[in-house]
Amino acid sequence: MENEHDGHTLGCGTRQGLRGQLLFEPNEAFDLRWIADYNEEDASAGTRSLFSTGPTINGVNRYQQRAAAVGATLVRGRHVNLDAEQSVKVFQGGTSLEANWTLPNDFTLTSISAYRWWDFTPRNDDELNVRVMDNVGQSARDKQYSQEFRLASPTGGAFDYVLGAYYLRQEMSNEVFTYYGPLADTWNGTPAGALNDVTSIGKGWIDTDSYALFAQGTWRLTERLYLTVGLRGTSEEKQARVGRDAPVGGAAVRRGGHGAQCAGGRL
Repeated sequence: MENEHDGHTLGCGTRQGLRGQLLFEPNEAFDLRWIADYNEEDASAGTRSLFSTGPTINGVNRYQQRAAAVGATLVRGRHVNLDAEQSVKVFQGGTSLEANWTLPNDFTLTSISAYRWWDFTPRNDDELNVRVMDNVGQSARDKQYSQEFRLASPTGGAFDYVLGAYYLRQEMSNEVFTYYGPLADTWNGTPAGALNDVTSIGKGWIDTDSYALFAQGTWRLTERLYLTVGLRGTSEEKQARVGRDAPVGGAAVRRGGHGAQCAGGRL
């Protein structure tokens, strides 16, 4: 769709990524593989078009009335009229290191160390070409570390097995934000100074520690019939925190005849 405010085309995006690996084999008993990848996305997905302004009651359409009050120009269909950025940016990547040792008795010891991260940042407009709301939405950050050890028995006999241990540490954070513009009160019908240029931010965190032990065994009953049994035990602990900053900006406003005041848009 076309943005009549600046002539840009919205509802599209680009993605690009890179992945590679290196293998090191100094001898037949040891190999080391390093894998890394990176991907990014820059899109304007999620842009909303206006197809209806809602009902007209007693000759008044509230949406059109408030749009006129703030000086907004409404467009419909496959066109929009946005004065702020409409975008979704995603950055993510990861790396892992796998080492395999063949022991003298033909057992194989494997270690896999890995790290992964993800960064999601959206920017959303209020569908108007004036500064009612500059940006609203949420952003997310995630990073995780893991370590796995495995011991595998020789294969080809009547019975073989794998024993292992696994650990994961994940740290996630989330930010919910609202940035009002200088016309917020006129659009929302709030007292002057309650929402104009107010910023409201809330944050949350979740940390996870996960531990696991696992085992798997395979019996060769006949040349064409195998029985495989596995077992895994996991212990996981999550810690979550939520916080919200006091709104910043705005002005003290007085409500009705009760004499109660609020600042920064807090009623």
